[in-house]
Amino acid sequence: MSSSQKEANPWKAYQKGLKAQALVSRAYMLVPLVATLVLGLTVYFTMLGRNHMYDVLMADARSNVSATCHASRNLIDVEQLVTFNQPSDTKMQPDYEHTMVNLQNLCYSVGADRIYVIKQVGTGYQIIWDTEHNNALAFTEVTLDDVQREAFTGTISLYVHAPGDKNADVNSGALPLFYQGQNIAIVCVDFTTQSVNDAYNTTTIIMYLLIGSMTLMMIALFVASFLLIRQSQKNQQQLFDMANSDITTGLPNRRFLFSYLAEHIDDPLSPHHNSSLVALFYDLDDFKAVNDSAGHEVGDQLLYTIGQFLSQSLNAVALKSHRECLTARLGGDEFVQLLADTDLAEVKEYIDKLLGDFLQAAQLQEFIDDYGVSLSVGIAAYPEHTANANDLVKYADIAMYHSKSRGKHSYTIYQPSMGDYVEGVTLSVREQKKNRL
Repeated sequence: MSSSQKEANPWKAYQKGLKAQALVSRAYMLVPLVATLVLGLTVYFTMLGRNHMYDVLMADARSNVSATCHASRNLIDVEQLVTFNQPSDTKMQPDYEHTMVNLQNLCYSVGADRIYVIKQVGTGYQIIWDTEHNNALAFTEVTLDDVQREAFTGTISLYVHAPGDKNADVNSGALPLFYQGQNIAIVCVDFTTQSVNDAYNTTTIIMYLLIGSMTLMMIALFVASFLLIRQSQKNQQQLFDMANSDITTGLPNRRFLFSYLAEHIDDPLSPHHNSSLVALFYDLDDFKAVNDSAGHEVGDQLLYTIGQFLSQSLNAVALKSHRECLTARLGGDEFVQLLADTDLAEVKEYIDKLLGDFLQAAQLQEFIDDYGVSLSVGIAAYPEHTANANDLVKYADIAMYHSKSRGKHSYTIYQPSMGDYVEGVTLSVREQKKNRL
């Protein structure tokens, strides 16, 4: 993988961000206490605060654009995007409109002006989705600007204006979308600079007005910095959740799952590196029957209900023994659970109880009775089966297909001899699953 396609570990970045924000918050809490000691440095600290505000606003603007680009990319099915080359390709494709609605909701929730996707079609470039014009410009030719051209080289491109720039109106960014290693499209985000400029200009005016009064200046600096940091924390947490949470179930998504595994298994400096970890791979049997008979909205509700059931079941076990755990949606009708500091004997007891509770769960009875919904489960353990994060999930997936081929609603613990079995005997099961979603 080239450097342009590598992404920072969101779990590590999130933890480091929380620590940095906590340190900054504590530092600003001390400002009122030392106000009388820095009377002679009023002007100096005023200008220092103004420069710091400039840096924070600049960093926050870049963070908003970058995180919204990543959150938008998570809403786009690249495999379907490949098939959209002309308006007729979107007919009988409900996911096309569904993606448009999701992008519009994201645009509204983060306060963006516009989110749109540009795809290379032949030698030209076309808009596929556009929230600003309600998709009126879909499949029209566009000319790329500098930001978009840079994104088509395979790297994220950001153009953020300096706070207070009167000639600036939009902060923009573009993120490449890859399919089979090829940069086929980009997702673009535009934010107006008005709110940033207003915040910056207002802060500057306030600081100049209070420069003659040390006490008022310190109070204003403290309050402004505290509110800004709190809002920045709120925005970063919201954007982190959008980029790393599944929109249907609210659970951590595939991106967060593998970053979590990388932190706990592949990182030798992690305090969890030598701790045992068991992965449980769940596949929802006969989910296609729900979508076909009741519609995707009911199917999404079932996925949400399954996610809550799995999460609550694992949390009950983890809280009782004070251990770390994670329930994530891998995609489609697949879920993965991770439980630390455990062994396979305990996991067997847990999964036996879970499969029994599943059949008795009142919120699932309608789906079980009408559609025969059940769970197939595969289990793999670190370090017993592998010392690699990606292989841990892969081996649990292989074991799950053994459960599915044996009659469903059962579990299988991975064995090394299973590798060829999935590639051979259960190939038809994989093909059936690919067609059912």
